[in-house]
Amino acid sequence: MNGNGHGSSSGSRIDTRLTFLTLNAVSKRPNPQTFVDLDFTKSNEDHLTSTSVNFFCWGEFFLNDDLAITFDPGSTKLLVQSTHAMQNGTDVNVMGLVETVEHNTNTISVGTAAPLTLSITVDKEYTYPLFNNSTPLTTPTTFYPF
Repeated sequence: MNGNGHGSSSGSRIDTRLTFLTLNAVSKRPNPQTFVDLDFTKSNEDHLTSTSVNFFCWGEFFLNDDLAITFDPGSTKLLVQSTHAMQNGTDVNVMGLVETVEHNTNTISVGTAAPLTLSITVDKEYTYPLFNNSTPLTTPTTFYPF
C-alpha cells in the first residue's frame, strides 16, 4: 500500500493445453488408440523434453498437469513438434491445436480506516493450429462415416 491509502497487487497464471484429433476415425464404432510423440524445445530451440500422448479419436492435454511441462523462470514460450502419430503401428494424420488462457487478476485497496478491496480478473484466450511439415504418409487417411 502506498502513502495515500491506495494499494494494488496483481497475479497471473497461464494455462496451455494441446488438443489432438485423429483424422483416421470410424464413426459410431470403437477406434484404435492413437499415439503421438512430442518434442518440446525452449524459444531459443534448446531441447527441453520429449514425451508422448495417447487417445481414442481425440485427446486434450494440459502442459503443466498432464504432461509435466514447466517453463523456465521468466519464459512464457515453448515450441512443440510431433515426431509422428501412429495407430496399430501405422502412421496416421492428426490435427492439433494449442489453446492458451491467460488469467490476470488485479486487486486494488482504497482507504485506510475501512478499506475497500476490489478484485478484477481478466481472461485472455487464444487458439492456433499446429502446422504440417508436408511430409506425406505412405498410407491413406480413411474416414468411415455412419
